[in-house]
Amino acid sequence: LRIVAMFFIILHHISVHGNWGNGGVFFPDQLSMNTFFLQSILPLGKIGVDIFVLISGYFLIVSSRSTWPKLFMLWAEMLFYSFIISAVFTLFNGVEFNTRQIFSIFTPFISSTWWFATTYLLMLVASPFVNKMLYACDEKSHLKLIVGLVFLWTILPAVTNIHVQFNDLLWFLTLYIIAAYIRLYPKHFDRGAFTYILIAVVVYGILLSIVYVVDVTGHVLEFWNVQNLIDHNNEMNGPFALVISVCLLLAFRKLNLGIHRFINLLAATTFGIYLIHDHPLVRQWVYSDFFNCFEYTFSNDMVLYVLFMACSIFLFCSIVEMIRMLIVDSMFLKKISRYLESFQTKIDSKI
Repeated sequence: LRIVAMFFIILHHISVHGNWGNGGVFFPDQLSMNTFFLQSILPLGKIGVDIFVLISGYFLIVSSRSTWPKLFMLWAEMLFYSFIISAVFTLFNGVEFNTRQIFSIFTPFISSTWWFATTYLLMLVASPFVNKMLYACDEKSHLKLIVGLVFLWTILPAVTNIHVQFNDLLWFLTLYIIAAYIRLYPKHFDRGAFTYILIAVVVYGILLSIVYVVDVTGHVLEFWNVQNLIDHNNEMNGPFALVISVCLLLAFRKLNLGIHRFINLLAATTFGIYLIHDHPLVRQWVYSDFFNCFEYTFSNDMVLYVLFMACSIFLFCSIVEMIRMLIVDSMFLKKISRYLESFQTKIDSKI
């Protein structure tokens, strides 16, 4: 499921950052099948983000292990790619950095070089305390909390376009709480994988139908705010992204694929794939200069080209991350992370 989610995210980034010459994804100068295809893959990225957070909540709610080693490994990975990518573009592309940008290179976490990574680490910091809160709740209280959060940050914006004190971290914690409920009370989610996949496909089809209606009529209807409707439907807290991502989590729970070392290895590289391909320098170069998306805007081969791009980005970044894991993680970081749990025990005793 992590592999699927990362593929979704790459497709989303291609749609958003591809420098397509269509005058904007949702209000294009010229409607075409290519335009509609770009619009159809746009929501996949936010679905992928929700899936990653749901997976984390599903496992962390029953985990008794310290989060410090995982936090350290992810932070070190962010620092590694921030420095390496900046160095490569300095050496081979002649990119120059001012003092503020140099500071950002060595502080990717607090500089939010990657918004998802920063928010995800903050969620990990909060997760042990969220777990204590949720275990103190009974099932009814847990469900009431979910209903309140979803109403506040999914339903209300969808109906009124009002966002009440919303931010990425609050949404990640909402997804965490939803996934924790699924893990703690599985008796409510015993349908087969096919049922959940079918629901996800139907909901995604409804979303695409709305996009198509907006394409055809959105420019002339003045009694609704088309832009706000589309924006929220494509956000990670939108009702479509939430339903689809939860259904996919429930579906994959029911799939018994066995244990496959290659799948596990590939899944382990997904965070690195994200850090590499969505670094601001790489993002600007890969879509405009390397793949030259602009020239394929109205090409009959655009759909195949986008899929080729997504597969190429996934495989190349995955190989790079495997090499980093083999050299950096195995030789250095894992040895350091072993001492963090004992260090945390000492800090806890001091507190």
